[in-house]
Amino acid sequence: MLYVDYEDDTKDAAVKKALRDLNLSLEEINYEVLSEGKRGLFGIGKKELARIRVYYKEEDEIKKVLTRVKKIISKLDESSTVTVEKKDGTRYDVNVESENSAHLIGKRGRGLAAIQDIVNCILQKYENNYKIIVDIGNYNSKRDSQLIKWAIAQAKIVLSNKRSLVMKSLNAYERRLIHLELQKYSELTTESKGEGKVKNIKIRYVGSHVTS
Repeated sequence: MLYVDYEDDTKDAAVKKALRDLNLSLEEINYEVLSEGKRGLFGIGKKELARIRVYYKEEDEIKKVLTRVKKIISKLDESSTVTVEKKDGTRYDVNVESENSAHLIGKRGRGLAAIQDIVNCILQKYENNYKIIVDIGNYNSKRDSQLIKWAIAQAKIVLSNKRSLVMKSLNAYERRLIHLELQKYSELTTESKGEGKVKNIKIRYVGSHVTS
């Protein structure tokens, strides 16, 4: 069960703070008191805040996150149409259609990446394993297809001349996509090189392997 801890001067103040922050009513949560808190004797000594642990339903929480995501996109473009598709138990795809898709996506997808970063920051606030992927005008799908074609072309070059090749400036998502695609080639191996969020992928020829 999901939970979040809150502190304040008193138990009641901590409860009000939790309800305000989570945008829930008292009937929608359960909570336990971890500490009633205490004041220093005669105002002397260290004051201890009251602390509570608030439990709430995971399904309701992801709905609130998705609603918040929709509002953010609507503020960026009031004419946009936002639909949500549940892909599996933990992943939701948020698809955006708009006459201003190019503006939202931005140069080289930077606008879309910024929106995705905001969504990831919202999710980090909650203790869950949910993933929300935002796509605008099928940009991600088209980009993924182009990236896979590029990776396959580079793999064929390495297979042909049996010399290593480096694919440069790739983010974590792009690297994962390439690693998974090139796993299909038993004569090749891939490894990430570099530091930070943007790295390179080295494709190496390792020859054929016969397993018993």
